[in-house]
Amino acid sequence: MTGLHKLETLNLAGNKLSSIRKEEFKGLASLKTLLLFDNQIASMEDGAFEGLVNLIELKLDSNKIPQIDIRKTVLSGLPRLRTLDISCNYITYVNDDKLNPPPFSHLTSLENLHIHSQRHKGLSHLPINFLEGLKSLLAFKAGSLNIKDLHPDTFIHTPRLWYLDISKNEFTALMPKLFHPTPRLNRLYLSKARLQSLDFLIGANLSRVTFLQVSKNDITVVNETVLRYLPALTYLDMQDNAFTCGCSNTWFVQWMESDNQTQVVGAGEFTCNYPAELKDTKLLDVELQFCTVHIGLYYYISTTCLVLLTLIASFAYHFLKWQVIYGYYLFLAILYDTKQRNKHMPHGCQYDAFISYNAHDEPWVLRELLPELEGEQGWKLQAKPIIDNIMDGIYGSRKTICVISRRYLESEWCSREIQVASFRLFDEQKDVLILVFLEEIPPHQLSPYHRMRKLVKRRTYLSWPRAGEHTGVFWQQLRLALETKDGPEEENPILSGVEALSFTAFTSSWLSSMTPSKGISACLMAVSTMPSLHLHFHIFISYNAHDEPWVLRELLPELEGEQDWKLCLHHRNFQPGKPIIDNIIDGSRKTICVISHRYLESEWCSREIQVASFRLFDEQKDVLILMFLEKIPTHQLSPYHRMRKLVKRRTYLTWPRAGEHTRVFWQQLRLALETKDGPAEENPILSGVEAL
Repeated sequence: MTGLHKLETLNLAGNKLSSIRKEEFKGLASLKTLLLFDNQIASMEDGAFEGLVNLIELKLDSNKIPQIDIRKTVLSGLPRLRTLDISCNYITYVNDDKLNPPPFSHLTSLENLHIHSQRHKGLSHLPINFLEGLKSLLAFKAGSLNIKDLHPDTFIHTPRLWYLDISKNEFTALMPKLFHPTPRLNRLYLSKARLQSLDFLIGANLSRVTFLQVSKNDITVVNETVLRYLPALTYLDMQDNAFTCGCSNTWFVQWMESDNQTQVVGAGEFTCNYPAELKDTKLLDVELQFCTVHIGLYYYISTTCLVLLTLIASFAYHFLKWQVIYGYYLFLAILYDTKQRNKHMPHGCQYDAFISYNAHDEPWVLRELLPELEGEQGWKLQAKPIIDNIMDGIYGSRKTICVISRRYLESEWCSREIQVASFRLFDEQKDVLILVFLEEIPPHQLSPYHRMRKLVKRRTYLSWPRAGEHTGVFWQQLRLALETKDGPEEENPILSGVEALSFTAFTSSWLSSMTPSKGISACLMAVSTMPSLHLHFHIFISYNAHDEPWVLRELLPELEGEQDWKLCLHHRNFQPGKPIIDNIIDGSRKTICVISHRYLESEWCSREIQVASFRLFDEQKDVLILMFLEKIPTHQLSPYHRMRKLVKRRTYLTWPRAGEHTRVFWQQLRLALETKDGPAEENPILSGVEAL
């Protein structure tokens, strides 16, 4: 074509052109619009559009162009092209793999690309880099392509995309990540795309979308969250969807009726598809008011529950304080029974009898009961009045002997002890309880003590002979009661009849003479405690791995070699398969924490000292020794609140500096280890202002 160098528009549409040869339009340097649609073009040679340096619009739609001719070399020489229409051709791809090279990578000025309605099987797949190089693209029409899925990176090369039409495909579902590279998107067409939900809009970065068309899909529910992610939406087309008429769409109905920003096209014609009885009913005509609960009702219910809970807690604390405490220990008893029963002894008990008595009756216990049962009859007795050891006493002894007097009945904690013993009686269905009355108590005086009255009414008991009467029969009956098996009452003939013995041995003493202000632990310290039933070591050593050389070189030889203590080290003595906390708590009488800067920074060391602190609080025993390997200023302990609190409340040992003598250090450590496991105030070696 020569002599047409000033031609700006060339319309060759509606002809029968079958191919475009190389440099076919070379002489048309001023051409801006080239219309080649509705021909029979089936092939285009490389450089077919060379020379069209000013071409702005190229229309090649409704031809027979295959995907092989949509390549970079064919479309070269078009630096100013803004609109390219290649719709209604025979372009198709078998997968979404990358194309090499991308077909439009040199069309950096292209703003509009139309590829919709490909014939035969449709486009089927859109290659990942199909749009690479189109950094100026504003509008992309890709409807009716039979595409089932789009790769999340499809639009990463088109950050300025403003208009997107991907209607009439078969997506079913889309991913929010697909739209992340297109923050400027304003108009989105997704009609007839078989979408079942709009959840892909949540987090899709579509804050500028004003126009959304999702008509003729399978959407049933529209929730509030979806539309909150479209703050700029002014036009919504959701016609011909299969809406569910129920409480799930209550918010959507209210939003359509009240929102003044968004125009919902054809909202009055939305019909119900589910449930069947409401099919074809107008969505806006369905009564959904019963689904709405005013937020004020939630506030009312929650505040009412809070007030009631506060009142119940206050009344329970005021009137049922001891019952709550008892319930707590009863719960621990159940756990103990489940985990520890028959664990350490072949027959499940370490003692034959546990003695429960009041402090005022202690002289009789020491003068009469203990010499006879331990000395003459050879029974192994246990007397542990400390509340933390009540459960050990119950389940560590075969029977429980309750030494009952008027003082015993008046004691609050003696009452708790017999409650726990009664629970074991009920739980195990064994004859484990023996009642011994030191003085005669008429039945009417037992009326206020309903639990004791119930036991006396149902079971036989022993009475200590009056002054001048012989005690031989009493001791013989008590021995027979202790010798009976732990089976049900009907299996033990010695326990039947009016004069028979009953009950097993639980040991717990009570000092009701002490003042309540000293608390439970102080009241229960009168009788010396036996060692723990399950302790295999004297000391558990808690240290950081970086301090292990000092532990092995200094601490171990001194304590195990010189002082003959039995130590527990995690790498040497922890039982495989056993929980770490159980290894720490169950095995040792005391815990030594070897503290350094590394120790404070260790998460596991923090867990170990947390367990030791809990045991210190729970058992109220002086079981924790702090040992500082290096000087750590107080302000450096601030981030470690638990350690700071322990250092503030307790004394500690400090390893001597280089050159200083260690003799005093080892002497003080030995004294600390030799102290009993009582409260800190009973161990003078651990009290005072100065650290050991």
